[in-house]
Amino acid sequence: MSPEIKELTIEFRRESKLKLPDSIVAASAYYSKLPLLTADTDFRKIDELEIIIYEIE
Repeated sequence: MSPEIKELTIEFRRESKLKLPDSIVAASAYYSKLPLLTADTDFRKIDELEIIIYEIE
């Protein structure tokens, strides 16, 4: 894990109270400037993150 992703992980975890693995995923997507495709609506807690929520039927 790069130092930048580590710092973003800490920041996202503090702000959103996400679990550590979710914070790492969010930080990695944000750092890579990629949208995060997920069914987990908890990621909406991070305003800076571009997310695409899909619904499981």
